[in-house]
Amino acid sequence: MARRSNRTESARQRGMTLVEVMIAVTIIAILSSVVFGLADTALKAWAQSNGEGEIYRQGSLTMEYLAIAVRSAHRVLVPLENATGVTSHDVLALAMPCDDCDFRTDGDFDCIDDDGDGRYDEDGYQDMNRDGRPGINGIDDEYNGTIDDLYNYSGAYRNDDEDVYCVFYMFGHCWGYSLNLDEDPLDNFDNDGDNFLDEDWPSDINGDGYPGKRYFDDDGDGSVDEGNDEDDDEDGQTNEDAFNPILIYHDTGTDELILEHPVYKDDGNCSRDDYDEMVLATDVTDFHVTLLSAGNGVQIVQVSLEITRGDDVVTLGTSIYPRNTEAWVRWKY
Repeated sequence: MARRSNRTESARQRGMTLVEVMIAVTIIAILSSVVFGLADTALKAWAQSNGEGEIYRQGSLTMEYLAIAVRSAHRVLVPLENATGVTSHDVLALAMPCDDCDFRTDGDFDCIDDDGDGRYDEDGYQDMNRDGRPGINGIDDEYNGTIDDLYNYSGAYRNDDEDVYCVFYMFGHCWGYSLNLDEDPLDNFDNDGDNFLDEDWPSDINGDGYPGKRYFDDDGDGSVDEGNDEDDDEDGQTNEDAFNPILIYHDTGTDELILEHPVYKDDGNCSRDDYDEMVLATDVTDFHVTLLSAGNGVQIVQVSLEITRGDDVVTLGTSIYPRNTEAWVRWKY
């Protein structure tokens, strides 16, 4: 019994054989590979989830901002309202007071309410936004591939829908052209047959030959149709409160979604040649706006936004009812 016990003790002191060590190392390597593989997969999933979550948050905040802007607008300028019911564009232009310039520091109304009477954009000019360009400066209003069509030709600033027609093309140039000026007043009809509604106003906004709306006391002073037919709000002034559009568009050069709004000049008036910019979203790979006509003057604005960052792609979409356009019906003759 004593000898047997000595042998057992001797075997314990001898340790593991080479084969046993190799088996143990192999098992540890396999286990480590499995553990590290699971950890790597988990970390990648977390990183992807975190990346998608970040751009989703950015996209959601941007869409929320756009929804507030559309609901606050009293008119959608671009995309143009189509007589057949649907138009799409990669630019959104809204007529609305902007949040950061509602009032000047002296308490007077700012450039959005040019004449300071408490009403917005109600007494326009032949050039609806008075920027000296066809349509909105720097924007392809009609989405036909050209911007500020023939702006250097006399009277072209009055062509608010940029519907220029060339008589014929030669050597890549337009020889002879036709400008439809002030031909589509605010009357809910397609007066020029281009399938767009009310997109090229004259100075008499509704084209009825009377100040404001015919037989209507526009300014509520007890008198009806007093003054000049270009005095659309019957306040004794003409052409003094044009549109001041706010623009939202995709800058494909920087992949940014940009918001632009008018800025003040030193004299306190609105600059129609300059805009302040704000970046709403980065890494934008697609932005599109569709205007749906639901009948009875009701419009629905559908917005789609795609943000791509590395391998992460998030696409968001929403439909917005610009309910404040109803508040503007009094001026929608």
